[in-house]
Parts: sequence; structure tokens; C-alpha cells
Amino acid sequence: MRLIIPLVTVALAGLATASGGFAFGGSALGVSGLSYGGAGQSYGGNGPLGLFYSFLDPYLRYQEFTWHEANYLCQSRGMQLVSLDNYQKDSLVSQLIGYYGVRWIWTSGQRSGYQFYWANGTPVGLYHNNWSYTGSQGIPQPDNAEGNEYCLAVLNYFYQDGIVWHDIGCSHRKSFVCEPYYR
Repeated sequence: MRLIIPLVTVALAGLATASGGFAFGGSALGVSGLSYGGAGQSYGGNGPLGLFYSFLDPYLRYQEFTWHEANYLCQSRGMQLVSLDNYQKDSLVSQLIGYYGVRWIWTSGQRSGYQFYWANGTPVGLYHNNWSYTGSQGIPQPDNAEGNEYCLAVLNYFYQDGIVWHDIGCSHRKSFVCEPYYR
């Protein structure tokens, strides 16, 4: 018992970060790149391009959220929901969704009038487009099938159409991906 307490104390001391959070990983645990705490910090599940993946976070991986809840959780981390405004980001997120078997995730895409926009203000599809060619009604996306599909999600072969974009009602529950705010 005497040996365990000092080892735990040393390990916890190695996990504290300057922002007041805790780092899970690094030399203390032999795992790199995972941390939790402090606004603007990297959080558990972070991956390439500084993105945060809720489905890789040890505290969030088994939970799903409405678009508004996901947006709030990103903002509470000093981040925003991801804008898949280029092929590199879309491809990376799609690969991870496929690899981990995630059914769906929220993005920052929201409809205003008849157009979708990313959180960074870019119209969806301006530089990169990955809308599905089908959906619940068998027509190309966005289709506003439920009459209130104001949010953009990435679905993983949900309609046997690949890992692609769909307009979805914002009250549905999904995993999410955050990114640092554009400066």
C-alpha cells in the first residue's frame, strides 16, 4: 500500500497541465496526444488537424447529442463544429468515421434560406461537395425530407450511399467533430 500511493501521486502530478486541466497521455501513461481540460486545449480523442472527435473521447464516446448540444460542447472547448469545406478535412473525417464504425456525426453546416453554410461563413459545396445522391426518399441531398432539416450531418452508409453529407433535423442525436476557430 505504501508503494502504490507515491506512484499514483507521481503519475497524477505528471498529468497536470498549465491550463488547470489534466493530460491523459504523454510519458506518464505511455500514450501521446490525449488531454482534457482548459479552454482551447486539446481534448481526449484529438486527432490530425487539431480536430476533436467526441466518439474518441473517453467521457463522450457512448453518448450522442443534438446539433445544439454538440455546438455548445465544441464552444465550451474553445472550438466550433467542423466545417468540411475542403477535400482534406472531409476525407480525414470520413476515414475516421469509417475506421471506427461511427454511424453519423454533426458538422457546422446549417441551412439559411435555401443554402447551407459552414460556421466559417463559406457556402457548403463552394470548394468541395460530398452530398449524398440519395436519402430516405431516394433523391439527392439536401432534400428537406422531414420539413425541418436545417443541420448537416455526415452519415456512414446509412442509405448504402457511402460516407456522405445529409441534411438532417437538428434534434436528432449524433456524435460530433470540433475544430479550432478560424482566425
